[in-house]
Amino acid sequence: MSTKKTDTRYGLKISTIEGCFATVHMALTGGIYPLGFIILLGANEFHYGLLAAIPPLVNIIPVFTSVFLSRISSRKNVTAVTGIVSRFIWITVPFIPCFFVKSTALMIFFIIYGISWASLAISGNVWTSWMSDLVPEKVRSTYFGRRNMYVTIVSFVITLAAGYFIANFQLDKNDPSHVLDMSKGIGKFFMDIFPFTDKIMDLFGNSFKTLEFVGLSILFIAGAIASLMSLFFILRQPEPAQQTFPAQEPFSWKEYRKDKNFNNLLLFIVLWGFLNGFAGPFWGAFQIENLSLTYKSIALMSLASQVARIIFIPIWGRLIQKYGNKPVMLFTVYFGVFHPLMYIIARRGFTLPIWWDYISSGIIWGGLELALFNMLLGVSPQRGKEVYYAIFSCFANVAAASSAMLAGSLASIIQSYNVQVAGMCYQQILFLWTSVARLAVLFWIMKLTDTGAKPITVMVNDISQQVVKGLMFIPRILTASDAETKNEE
Repeated sequence: MSTKKTDTRYGLKISTIEGCFATVHMALTGGIYPLGFIILLGANEFHYGLLAAIPPLVNIIPVFTSVFLSRISSRKNVTAVTGIVSRFIWITVPFIPCFFVKSTALMIFFIIYGISWASLAISGNVWTSWMSDLVPEKVRSTYFGRRNMYVTIVSFVITLAAGYFIANFQLDKNDPSHVLDMSKGIGKFFMDIFPFTDKIMDLFGNSFKTLEFVGLSILFIAGAIASLMSLFFILRQPEPAQQTFPAQEPFSWKEYRKDKNFNNLLLFIVLWGFLNGFAGPFWGAFQIENLSLTYKSIALMSLASQVARIIFIPIWGRLIQKYGNKPVMLFTVYFGVFHPLMYIIARRGFTLPIWWDYISSGIIWGGLELALFNMLLGVSPQRGKEVYYAIFSCFANVAAASSAMLAGSLASIIQSYNVQVAGMCYQQILFLWTSVARLAVLFWIMKLTDTGAKPITVMVNDISQQVVKGLMFIPRILTASDAETKNEE
């Protein structure tokens, strides 16, 4: 039974609203906040690696469950159950330290964190299948463009609001005067309404850590409540019947081994994910512990990165269309070589390099992801393309997860011996390694085949000419303005 047009319109509106509430949940329980929470519980370098490894590791689950999930009778029920498990489970996180010592609390947190991400991976896979049948093909780009616009706006607002909210609960060493007083006013109000306050005070002592814990807990609880609203709307979204296709001869996984272009691209993403992953767990930890950045500052930097990404994505799209995927990949990875060095330059009180890292990351990584995605589409054959996508995703996630875990263990060893190189701490040593590793990856990109792509020198030359023309246009504008001013006089 096909979905009526009225049901489709209604379903699309419901999906947009649901997406906004799901985004509220992600903004309040994701990003830097889980890292800040485990730091309060006494996490070490191994835990940083584990935190970074879990999301990519569980993202391989849909690869093994896709056959089973394709046979389910109700995608709505599976999406609703796995979605609410992945999101509402966060309401338990603030209460973990109330019943367990820190070491046990850390272990339980990671179990909950893993369940959340694993459920989300399954939910997202089924939801994608559901939406592919609900949204008519001719309006997909328009609809998802509009939906993403609303979701992005909500993400901006909630991220900014959460950053300013949590700033009242976190000690800023550069400006300690703004922190809430726990003994009176709104600070006392939050302490009074939070359950098990006495146990939390015993755990952290009468310190700013207690207040920071309460602030993070409020964000997690608010995120869990937002997930209930997401569930409310997902249950009201109509579910069309699944499309059925005639049986075909199964595609052998062995066939991809004969595809040289795909194997080269696969090896690139494995190298990129593995070598990059060594520093991945420590960016946020370095910002909080070494640079004393507040959640508010990190939220503002993240917003700046998102804005830069949105502005430059269309530009990258035009560059890829004109010059090809390969030159854009070379260009973005080359500039990415310098990003880790910003964390070697930065010091407490001098965070301008970190701002540059966030903004330039928003600019270039959007271009790399777009070019890489187009390259994957180009090398994957029509028959068996789903297998190619699954293999690519599986290898990329395993590489990133294994690298993060190895980095956490390696960092623990380096720190235990108090190793320093030229005054750099263990995190900065890993950042320097990442910079060198990215430079090495450039040589592998050169081996990729991109039919019709122009040399990177052509693209760089054209961009340079446009930049020069733009700079030369500025004096003309100023000269014209001076002339107009004189005429007015």
